[in-house]
Amino acid sequence: MRSLEFRRRSGLLFVIMAVTLGTGRAQAAAPEAAAPFPRLRSSSAVVAEAISAAVAASPTFQRLTDAVAAGGGLVFIEEGVCARGVSACLLLWVQRNGTDRMLMIRVDPKKSRGCALVASIGHELHHAVDVLNNPKVVDFPTLYSFAERTGKTSGPRFETQAAIAAGIAVHNEVKRAGRCR
Repeated sequence: MRSLEFRRRSGLLFVIMAVTLGTGRAQAAAPEAAAPFPRLRSSSAVVAEAISAAVAASPTFQRLTDAVAAGGGLVFIEEGVCARGVSACLLLWVQRNGTDRMLMIRVDPKKSRGCALVASIGHELHHAVDVLNNPKVVDFPTLYSFAERTGKTSGPRFETQAAIAAGIAVHNEVKRAGRCR
């Protein structure tokens, strides 16, 4: 029952993304050559600014961005609320787009600002790279199975030490460069 509801929401999310992208408001609507980060896309100015700060100041974030491109991914990073009150999350949603796989990260700029927002994006981007590094992850069942194998924690959430370390590294690098508060 839960997976049926998830599929309905995922389908709706995809339609919303397509409509948003079609309006020209999102970075994704621009040709890839013109987009500043063609594999990371957002319709949020706050998120786009955080991504710019992270790419400019964090070698760790830049490596993650390069890994998304190498893995054939498109990662949509949008404002929103995550379950269980966390400030950011990689949604258990993956969609094929030709040879690419699209993933969605949700962040809540009201819960984390400045360096904390950048760190949250870096943390979730690491999860996205883990998914993209596994070519067998192509839909909800394979993504859920992957998350259960690689990041199962106590309770209904998934986490890895590598993603935690990536978030901390991004935070420290951006803060040291004076790119956020």
